[in-house]
Amino acid sequence: MTQWPAVIALDLSFPQTLVVTVVGALVTALAAVAAGYVAANSLRQKRKDADEAATARQAALSRDFGIRSELAERTAVCAATMYINCQDAGRHLRTTAFRRSRILGRLDEAYRRFSVDSRALETLLELRFGTAALRPEQSSTAGGGAVVMYWHQVRDLLTLYYFNLRGGYPGRVLEGNSIDDDGAFHAGFDAVAFGATTERGLAEMRAKIRKEYDAALVNFVGALRADPILNR
Repeated sequence: MTQWPAVIALDLSFPQTLVVTVVGALVTALAAVAAGYVAANSLRQKRKDADEAATARQAALSRDFGIRSELAERTAVCAATMYINCQDAGRHLRTTAFRRSRILGRLDEAYRRFSVDSRALETLLELRFGTAALRPEQSSTAGGGAVVMYWHQVRDLLTLYYFNLRGGYPGRVLEGNSIDDDGAFHAGFDAVAFGATTERGLAEMRAKIRKEYDAALVNFVGALRADPILNR
């Protein structure tokens, strides 16, 4: 069994006892101050880290909002310009037949600009949000792909509107912009079923296009607000 050395009892004088007591109290106080400083410094660091994290989150939110706002403005102007040109052409074609070639010439130029601008915007949307989902039900669970899909729908609807006003659908215009062609959503409805080029058939197609266009814009804006941005 280990034998510990006996503690030597010191016979201190009163002054010596006083010094020992004061020094002990001072050491204890200094230790408490040091511990308090460490705790306070740790708390300050935690608050600083939290503030920096909050600032970073706010900066990221601001960047995201800026990206979404810019894209919303550019797509809105692009789509609305073509839609208004179609509406304007349709109205004039019904009332001023003798200016038909001039009206259609302006519409052709508007569609050429729209084709270039809307495709460029779709590429930018793909960069920010990923490639398009084939159908709405495929985008709901994945949390992405709806932005491009609905913008592509807007493009296809306005393409159908343009050719409708021109009085016909050359080549595979109907098939290529119809739902289920290659399994994709496209214009969101069976355009082939509305393919009659009689006056009544064209009017029914225009009514269908306008209805689908309004819904597509609402869905596009909703997806633009909700879908995650993939590249900042």
